[in-house]
Amino acid sequence: MGMTQFIVAVLHVPHLARPMADWVGFAPLYVGPDQMLPVMSALGAVVGVLLMLWNRVVALVRKAFRLVMKRSASESSATTGRGPQAVEPPDGQP
Repeated sequence: MGMTQFIVAVLHVPHLARPMADWVGFAPLYVGPDQMLPVMSALGAVVGVLLMLWNRVVALVRKAFRLVMKRSASESSATTGRGPQAVEPPDGQP
């Protein structure tokens, strides 16, 4: 029996050919350690830089947040015609 005849015989036996056919569609999705190592190394480098500069990252986010909040407060005061004011409690309450 030659190799071609063997392949034809195996492919015509449903119980032998079916498990392989199920996995053929998932073969391109396989991610092995050799592909994952560079990705995790790059991710680790990014996280390491963030941790080294964490104080500056937090300060930058805080500054951006304050700038946005200040801008939105000035826009709301420009549309209402008055700035932020304290709300007085009703009479009889401290």
